[in-house]
Amino acid sequence: MLLVRTADTKRWVLLAAAGFGFAGFFVVVVLWEHPGLGLGRFLFLPVVLFALATDAWLGALGGVLATALYVAAVFINPRIPESSILTTSMLVRFVSFVAVGALIGYFAKEHRELVGRLRALAERDELTGLPRGRAFESEMSKRLAQDGPFSLLLGAIGPLVDLDGRDESDALLRVSRLITTCLDPRDALVRVGQDEFGVLTSLSSGEEAGRLAATLESVLDQEGLDVTFGWAVAPQDGSNALSLCQAADERRYARTLIRAARPHYSTA
Repeated sequence: MLLVRTADTKRWVLLAAAGFGFAGFFVVVVLWEHPGLGLGRFLFLPVVLFALATDAWLGALGGVLATALYVAAVFINPRIPESSILTTSMLVRFVSFVAVGALIGYFAKEHRELVGRLRALAERDELTGLPRGRAFESEMSKRLAQDGPFSLLLGAIGPLVDLDGRDESDALLRVSRLITTCLDPRDALVRVGQDEFGVLTSLSSGEEAGRLAATLESVLDQEGLDVTFGWAVAPQDGSNALSLCQAADERRYARTLIRAARPHYSTA
């Protein structure tokens, strides 16, 4: 989210700079331009700034605006003959402004879209499509900033047994899908490690978080997937992401030992 806000801020800065540039160079042409000086060429600068913040069509429109401002300045400036408007050089100026605006706007938009796709790939797990990395940190920070109670569950997959030949990737997909079916739409499921998943939920007590952990373990166990969860509740178990993750991970480890120590009865 911070990256998105930063990008939007940069675009607004570019638009503001372009606006000042259009107005400033218009005044410069009116006050100081005379035949042969060529101050009107500096209108390329606001065209470029405007195109960088928009796209091909709006960039071309910026070129049209620059041409219109130059024509208006020529009418106002008594040192430039009005006959210079209907000339080949003016047509070349118009085409140049529009072409530069369109080309830069096109590539600027392509660059923003590419960066957006790369950011989405960086924040999503390629296999499961779940948020991870910065997306997890952002969601955690947002919930902490709301100053209300919430729970974090961390689950790790045990030895992959009884999968009927399915490979590890299939197991990870099945775990993510089964967990999703047990969650409230307001909850967030993330992949936090190679074989670890995290759940951010609005549950406000350890008892509720423990019941959800037991439910998830039972559902997954019925599908032959050994996953043990630990949990932490904010703010009582921690007031920041690190302390909450540590508390949930410690509880998960303790519960892993307890579950491993339970006797297994043979049905033979």
